[in-house]
Amino acid sequence: MTRPTKNSEGFIDLWPTTLLERRLPGHAAANQELLRLITEMERTSPDLTTQYLDGNFLVVDNPAVTWLRTCVNQTLVDYLRRAGLDYEVKWTLQAWPNIN
Repeated sequence: MTRPTKNSEGFIDLWPTTLLERRLPGHAAANQELLRLITEMERTSPDLTTQYLDGNFLVVDNPAVTWLRTCVNQTLVDYLRRAGLDYEVKWTLQAWPNIN
C-alpha cells in the first residue's frame, strides 16, 4: 500500500477527498494573544464557551482575531480553487471561542 503524498502547498489527495494540512504563518504569537483574549472574555462571561450561537468571535476587533479570520478565508479560497471552482462563492464565517 502506498502512502498518499502531500504537495508543497499542503494538499493531500486521499481517495476522492482532498485534505489540506497547513501551518499558519505567525501562529505562535497569534495563539498567545487569542488565549489571552479568550481567557479575559471568559472571565467576564462564564458561559462563553457553551453559548456558541450567541455571537461571532471572528468579528471581535483584535489583531489576532483579524489574523485568524484572514487565514481561514485564504485557506477556503485556496481549497475551492484546488477543487476546480472558478466562480465566485459567497460564504460567511461564524466561530465561538473554546479553550480545551
